[in-house]
Amino acid sequence: MTVDSQAVGYKVGNAKSETEFYIWLDAIITEFRGRGFAQALLEYQENWAKNANFKLITVKTSQDFPRMLKLLLTNNYKCQVEKDALVNQNKFLLTKEI
Repeated sequence: MTVDSQAVGYKVGNAKSETEFYIWLDAIITEFRGRGFAQALLEYQENWAKNANFKLITVKTSQDFPRMLKLLLTNNYKCQVEKDALVNQNKFLLTKEI
């Protein structure tokens, strides 16, 4: 995503199967956060995945990214908690049927 020819954010994902699309990485430059860019990118990626005949989107995040977790929950992603004993923190697997 760009503003005045400057890249301000991105989303990267891949097919995990014929029906599941996995959002692997995304970011918004700090000074552009809170302006709706993450929401716009998420909506674009969801529409793209739906048009590509995927039925499910999955995302993993951690407690280190509360804004991402809030964005996904606000957009009706279902959350499962995974305990990561190695780093002693929770990871979250979020899914949404599209």
